[in-house]
Amino acid sequence: MPIYWALLTYVLLKPVGEHKDYWFLFQGIDKVVHFSMFFVLGFLFRWAYPKASVYAYYFILVTYAILTEIFQQVMALGRSAEWLDLLADTIGLVLAYYV
Repeated sequence: MPIYWALLTYVLLKPVGEHKDYWFLFQGIDKVVHFSMFFVLGFLFRWAYPKASVYAYYFILVTYAILTEIFQQVMALGRSAEWLDLLADTIGLVLAYYV
């Protein structure tokens, strides 16, 4: 869990690199990536802390999602905060909670 959390933080906050065109990239793929990463985070959190309340689960993980979006905006790394990213993060967490 801590290793995934650290890796996720790095991926979400690393400076934007060169954008290459790959066959599998499409408009909105970043939302799919956000959803997937936070789905895995939510699943791992439930596995690591099975006795955590629903309130603790959402408070900790949604706060983390909000903070990563804020940090993307203010750290001047070529990234920006987006409401739809936060929505994708939250949907991933909600679905992971009920899996």
